[in-house]
Amino acid sequence: MEQNDSTLEQSKERLFIALALPEPMKKAFDKQMKHIKEQLSFKRWVHPMDLHITLQFLGDVPKERIAAIDAALRECAASVNLSTLSVGISGLGVFGRPERPSVLWAGIETDMGALGGLQRTVVESMQTVGFEPEQRPYKPHLTLARNYAGAVPFEYASLEIGAGVTSERWYWEADAITLYKSNTRAKPSYEPIGVYSLGK
Repeated sequence: MEQNDSTLEQSKERLFIALALPEPMKKAFDKQMKHIKEQLSFKRWVHPMDLHITLQFLGDVPKERIAAIDAALRECAASVNLSTLSVGISGLGVFGRPERPSVLWAGIETDMGALGGLQRTVVESMQTVGFEPEQRPYKPHLTLARNYAGAVPFEYASLEIGAGVTSERWYWEADAITLYKSNTRAKPSYEPIGVYSLGK
């Protein structure tokens, strides 16, 4: 019997692996995002409870593969040679066409060598269960909004409002990696389905 598209969709989950922000920081940063939103016109803004630093996007994955992903991530997290990683939020930037960017993001301050090593370890662990790494360089960031919607071409000078996105207030100790599933029909859209403590 052939499965229709909706049945196939129900048998899969859209998954990604990320560093999560602590919930109190998400709630506090919501105020900062509202200030940014007043200054910059983008069509779709990320729900503050969905803020994260992506380590690897897995895509639409059959549900029966999740157990293998879970086991690989447990082994991966236990093998990491650090228990915490100090991470901060700093400044704003964009991806896409200069005059009409596709993504507005907040920058990351951390030990980039350690973060890059963690990301590579995650990617290597996922290769063992059939997920190939992306070819483009890894650029850690927090996605804040998508699709510039201003009436005039975007000006990079407008990103100066992000100068306030740098303070001791926006630092935390990341001590785990998280496996998320995505449901774009809901807000917030991302649900953690596995949390793996680093070095344990």
